[in-house]
Amino acid sequence: MKNNATSQCSTGIEHDIVDPVAGFGTLIEAEGYGHNSQLQYSATARKFWSAMIAADLKPIDLSDDQMEQVATQLVNKASAKDRQHCRFRINRFRDYLIQNANTPARSVPKLDMSPRACLKREYDTYLRIQRGLSVNTIYHCLRFFDRFLTSKFGEGLGDLDAISPTDVTGFILEIRKAKNGLPLLPRAE
Repeated sequence: MKNNATSQCSTGIEHDIVDPVAGFGTLIEAEGYGHNSQLQYSATARKFWSAMIAADLKPIDLSDDQMEQVATQLVNKASAKDRQHCRFRINRFRDYLIQNANTPARSVPKLDMSPRACLKREYDTYLRIQRGLSVNTIYHCLRFFDRFLTSKFGEGLGDLDAISPTDVTGFILEIRKAKNGLPLLPRAE
């Protein structure tokens, strides 16, 4: 079944966008994602596209606010474990729509200049440029970055020189215990 929506080209001429979910799926496949990941990305994109159609939204009408409304509905329906990944998949689909379906670009958010945010941007740059990692791997590395620093320092950025190998191994053990359903030990301060 094909979903059609009408959008305007930059020339102002109306044209049909036929099933952008299929094009997005092709992109994800070309990026080398595994079969199950491809299915998850396609399913999320299909749900988002269906929600857009149900809300009578065309790609050209997808503002930041409308995007957030549609995305929030889908993310809230996802399992608690999948919510962050669901939002990431929706954002990847939005990027595809921006590049291929005349969807307006995202508004530029105010740059967070806190020390932690600056360190995170530097780490992102290192992972992308120096290590050459994929977008998906960088996403997971940055999640662990946030989780570790929150575990060690709370929401701010403490003294990085105070991080010991015991802190790192203790954090990894906590994650493994949580993954296996074992109770977490209280952190020694």
